[in-house]
Amino acid sequence: MGETLYSDVIYVAVNQYVPESELNLLWTLKTLRVKKLCLLQVLIPFSPNPSCGLSKSEIKAIQDSELKTSYDSLYKYRDICTNEGVNEKDVGISLVSGYDVGEEIVKLINQNNIKKLVMGAAANPHYSRGMSITSRKAEYVSQHAPTRCKIWFICKGKLIKTREGSFDLGSDSLKKLGTPTQHTSLSYLAMVFIIISFFLLYSISFLH
Repeated sequence: MGETLYSDVIYVAVNQYVPESELNLLWTLKTLRVKKLCLLQVLIPFSPNPSCGLSKSEIKAIQDSELKTSYDSLYKYRDICTNEGVNEKDVGISLVSGYDVGEEIVKLINQNNIKKLVMGAAANPHYSRGMSITSRKAEYVSQHAPTRCKIWFICKGKLIKTREGSFDLGSDSLKKLGTPTQHTSLSYLAMVFIIISFFLLYSISFLH
C-alpha cells in the first residue's frame, strides 16, 4: 500500500485529519535539517460487526472511501512540504493498514531500519506547558521502538519529549575489541609464557 521508503530519512507520522498533524510537520520542516522525509500514516481498516446489515459492496465502498481520504490527506501534507521548499521527489509517503497504530509504527521502524521519527505526543487540545506524553500509541512507540531510532514527540507544534537514539557496535568496533577466539589464543600464550619464565627462574636458582 505504501510507496518507496527511504533508508535514511526523517519519518513523520501524520493523522488523517490534516489540522491535527500540520503543526507537527511544520515543526519538523523548520527545526530539523530535512533533506528527505517520508510521511507515515496508519489506516485503521473499517470492519463492521457482522450484524450491521451492510452488504459486501457497501463495506467495500466505505473501505475505498477511507483509503482515498487517507491518500488525499498525505498529498496535502506533501504540498505543505513542497511549500516549505522541499523537493517533491524527496517526499515519500507510506500508508499502512493495521488495528493498532503504535504496533504498526514499531513494525515499520524495524522493517525499514528507521533512525529518525517525529510523531504526536497527544492530540492538540491536550497541549499544556510542561506536559508529558498522553497518547497511548506514542507511549507504546517510546517503550517498544528499537534504541537505534531517535524520536521527537510533538504536540501542537511544540517539542514535548526527545528519545535519543543509540547505535549498536559496528564490525570495526568488534574487531578492535577482538573476537572470543583471539582472546582465548592470547590467554593461552600468556599462560605458556608464565610457565616458561617460572621454569627458567627455577633452573637458574638450582644451578646456583
